Amino acid sequence: MALNLPNAKDQLDKERNLETFQTGSFMLDLAIGTIDKKTGLPGVRARTVLEAFGPNQTGKTLLAEMVALSVLNRNSKYKIFWLFSEEPNLERMDALGLDLERVIPWSYGSCDDADNIRLAGEGLDMACEYVKKDPFVKMVVIDSIKALVSESEMYDNKGKDRPLDATTPVAQRATLLNKFLAKWAVSN
Repeated sequence: MALNLPNAKDQLDKERNLETFQTGSFMLDLAIGTIDKKTGLPGVRARTVLEAFGPNQTGKTLLAEMVALSVLNRNSKYKIFWLFSEEPNLERMDALGLDLERVIPWSYGSCDDADNIRLAGEGLDMACEYVKKDPFVKMVVIDSIKALVSESEMYDNKGKDRPLDATTPVAQRATLLNKFLAKWAVSN
């Protein structure tokens, strides 16, 4: 019985045909990206998991919106699944030129800790289902750490005096992301 192992050349050809999407910053595209064989432009490689983290009001959502714009402009059939933990700024998204008809939102407002985690998990499960069912869903955005953590985890053991920073371990967030990425990898 012969094993059907993937041919290295076939794998390389598949890698070469991956699309890239621009961030809106040519230098950032060069720094983190790959050159798209069709367009010749650098950008974020499709089917790549990226995480942008940092203090509030530093442009993380804007960066996601710019990549989303690149995705939607690439093909009129492409769609984005967007998990919002807060009310989305639809006016800004529209002003940027995002076709909101092709953005699939999953949003929920403030709720207690258990519901927050449950809803975030449901949102990630829904994202996986969309990616599996619809090959045109090319991007999943998880907007804000609040989308994946409970209210109590947003603050360290000193209470609500100091917000969570990027160095604080968040077990539930890691668990949810791990489950999502495992399902997402199977979908792709």
